[in-house]
Amino acid sequence: MDKSVIINGFIHQLFTKNEIVTDAECLDILHTYFKLPLYTIAAFAPDTKNNNGSYQHDVISFIPGYASGCRDCIVWFYRTENHELLLIFNHNEDFNIKNCITGIHNYFSKRYNCRTLWGISRPCGNFSEFIFAKKEALTCLFNTMQEKDLYIMQYDDYVSFTESDSFKHYYPDTAANLLINSVKYNNNPSLEFVMHILFDENVIIRSLDTSEMLKLHHSITASLMTLNPTKNNFQDILLKFSQDMSELQHNQKQYFALLTETCRQISLALNSHRILRKKLPINEVKIYMSDNFSNPNLNLACTARQFDVSEGYLSSCFKEATGICFADHLENIRIKKACELLASSDKTIVEIAEKTGYNSVYSFRRAFKRMMHKSPSDYRGK
Repeated sequence: MDKSVIINGFIHQLFTKNEIVTDAECLDILHTYFKLPLYTIAAFAPDTKNNNGSYQHDVISFIPGYASGCRDCIVWFYRTENHELLLIFNHNEDFNIKNCITGIHNYFSKRYNCRTLWGISRPCGNFSEFIFAKKEALTCLFNTMQEKDLYIMQYDDYVSFTESDSFKHYYPDTAANLLINSVKYNNNPSLEFVMHILFDENVIIRSLDTSEMLKLHHSITASLMTLNPTKNNFQDILLKFSQDMSELQHNQKQYFALLTETCRQISLALNSHRILRKKLPINEVKIYMSDNFSNPNLNLACTARQFDVSEGYLSSCFKEATGICFADHLENIRIKKACELLASSDKTIVEIAEKTGYNSVYSFRRAFKRMMHKSPSDYRGK
C-alpha cells in the first residue's frame, strides 16, 4: 500500500478516535518517516477579512509544498473532513515554529499578495496528543479570524478567550474519552497527559469559579460512572471522591491531585476485577450448557456474555480445562440427549431435533451421523 495512504489513514484515526490501534507495519512506516521527537500542528487559511478570497484560495494550495522545503523539520499536510487545512511539523526541541510560520506568511504576502492566517498548537511528544494539538491550532486560527491585525497566534498560557468562554469549564468529548480509556486500561502516561491538559485549560487559562468547578466535577464523575462502579467494585472510591470535592472546590490544584489519585485507584480496582474474572469457573459453564442445550441460540457468544468474558477467552479457557473445544462439548451434550430420546421415547426425529437445540432436522441428522457413525433412524432400530 502507498505510504501516503497509510500515513493519512493513521492521522485520520488520531483525529477522529481516542486511542491508537494500528499494526506493526504501519508503525514502522510512521517512525521511519517521522524521526524527530516533537510534533506541532499549524492550522491555516486565507485572510479574507479585507478582500475577496477567491484568489487566495487558489494560492493557498501552494503552501504545503513550500512548507515541505523547510530544512529543520519534517512537514506533512492534512485536510480534515471539515476542509480544515493542517500542517504537521515533526521537529527537534530547538525548532522555532513561529519563526517558520512567519517566514511562510511573509513569503506568500510578498510573492503572491496573499495574506494567510495561522493558528499554532503547543508541541506534543506522541501521537496520542494529536487530537488536542489539532483543537489548539484551530482555536488559535479562529482567534486570528476575529482580530483585524492578527495573522499568527500560538497557543500558550496567554491565549485570551471571549468573556463568555473564559468562565466555562473545559471538558470536551475527546478529553472525556481519553480519560475513560486511560482509567480503563491502566495507562498512567495517558492519564497524566489528560490531567495536565484539563488542569492547564481549567485552572491556568480559564481560572474557573466554584460553580464551574462543580460542573466540571459532575462531568468527570459522569464519565467515571460509565465504567460501572457497582459491578467493578469501586463505588466507595467514587463516593469518597465526591465527598472530598466539597472541601477542595476552592483549591483547584489539590482537586486535580485528588482526581488523579482517584483515577489510579479506580484503575487498580478494574484490574483486580479483571484478574478475578479470569478465574473462569469452567464447571459452572458446563452446567450452564447442560441446562440450556435445548436452546438453538446457545453458542460461544451468548455463553461468553453470560459469564462476562470475551469469546476468545472463554474458548481458550474451556479448551485448556476440558481438552475439547466449546462447540464439540455442546454437540456431545445434544447428541447424548438425542440418543436417550431415540432409545426411550417414540418422538419423531423432527421433535428430537427440536428438543436438542437444532434449528433443522437436516443439521441434526448430519451432526448425529458425524458423531455416532449412523443415522438417527438406524440408531433407533438397532
